[in-house]
Amino acid sequence: MPLDYFDPTFFNGLQYNTQQLCADPDMIAIPKDEETWFTHSMEERLSDEDFTELYGADVFTKYKFVQTDEANMPMEVTDC
Repeated sequence: MPLDYFDPTFFNGLQYNTQQLCADPDMIAIPKDEETWFTHSMEERLSDEDFTELYGADVFTKYKFVQTDEANMPMEVTDC
């Protein structure tokens, strides 16, 4: 699922393994303006990569990811 499918507060409260299973930390896909959804807007025509590049920086700051060490053990929560 794209990361922005999840409410940031909900996602940030998930355990490491659940975060890893739920979302793609490198992709967003939901336009901010709900009025443009399903209207064939310019945003809907962008590829996933282009959409994420244009709007991702703003969205990614809201999500925290648990980082792991070499043994895949959770270490700390950090920004995306």
